[in-house]
Amino acid sequence: MLPRGAVAAIKAAGLRVPESASPAERELADLALRRIVDVMDERVNPFGAFSVLTAARGLREEICGPVPKKLEHAGPGGGAIVFKIEED
Repeated sequence: MLPRGAVAAIKAAGLRVPESASPAERELADLALRRIVDVMDERVNPFGAFSVLTAARGLREEICGPVPKKLEHAGPGGGAIVFKIEED
């Protein structure tokens, strides 16, 4: 069973460090990634895992940018979107 906050942290772990990041920012993002791995490898006390994951996710998102939100589109009345292609 994954600890609370693991899914969001794993998504943040997949973010790329931007090329414009300073060496200190890169090092901090790498440290945050290592801490996420520590939790997944059960090297962090389960009672502290949520705090570690929350902090690591926050650092990764701050340096790399936030995880994009899922957008859902619906047609009129909440139904499916229908496309019609007409040939001339």
